[in-house]
Amino acid sequence: MDSQARVTITEPAGGALVDLRADPAAQRAIGRRFGNPLPDVGDTGALATAQVLGIGPDQWWLRLDAGALPALDAALRQACAGEHAAVTEISDAHVTFRIAASSRDAIEQVLAQGCPLDLSDEAFPAGECAGTVLGRVPVVLVATHGAIDLLVDRTHAAWCRAWLRNASSID
Repeated sequence: MDSQARVTITEPAGGALVDLRADPAAQRAIGRRFGNPLPDVGDTGALATAQVLGIGPDQWWLRLDAGALPALDAALRQACAGEHAAVTEISDAHVTFRIAASSRDAIEQVLAQGCPLDLSDEAFPAGECAGTVLGRVPVVLVATHGAIDLLVDRTHAAWCRAWLRNASSID
């Protein structure tokens, strides 16, 4: 790995994660309430102060500041009242690792050791997300400017932490 593009791995604290499941009617109600539709699978968007990850055809993960969770939860539940939807906080079930470097190539080199996706800027630009695997562990990747966030089930977090440290230290 290019030593000039050192990779850093951090675990951002203070965030909340919400799983939103919604049928088409609930999706439309949420879009009306917040003024924009939920993103498609693989894309990201925003609802109020939350970053929304399109996880599946009827599933989204919302990432936000923990302090903003009560207000967003209430707004979502109000928007979905009478519709088929579920709003579930899953913050304690997942860990986020932020893999950052001055060069996207350096991030790719680390993750390519265990992830089958093409993570180049062209194939996986900022604002996209993808469910994939790291080794054999299911993860969700979120591309941002200068970093890729990796969300993993807490039961696999220690393994991912060790894997990322090892992969980022190999020259």
